[in-house]
Amino acid sequence: MQDDSTPPVATAKATPGPWRAHQHAKGFWRIRGAPGPYFAEVDTEPDARLIAAAPALLAALEDAFTVIGEGLLLLEQEEISTEDFTDEMAGLQEQTRAVIAQAKVAS
Repeated sequence: MQDDSTPPVATAKATPGPWRAHQHAKGFWRIRGAPGPYFAEVDTEPDARLIAAAPALLAALEDAFTVIGEGLLLLEQEEISTEDFTDEMAGLQEQTRAVIAQAKVAS
């Protein structure tokens, strides 16, 4: 059974990020790692942007998992105030907002 304090472990490695989306002259979109060959093709820009943002989205989720877990532990042990925890969550919200925007805005 997975320990709730650690994120799930990946069994395969993904193409290292950052990933970039490029529009082909024929109109479809390609995604590639930097550096590296194209590894995906999609028909729409929103899909391309979302795929290209995957490494940053994963990193943000991993950071959120860690910050939330550490904050909850510190709250439980009364080593952090509710105000400090709230400040940490606000900072985490800003980080995740930026990554979500990256997935929605052209790169």
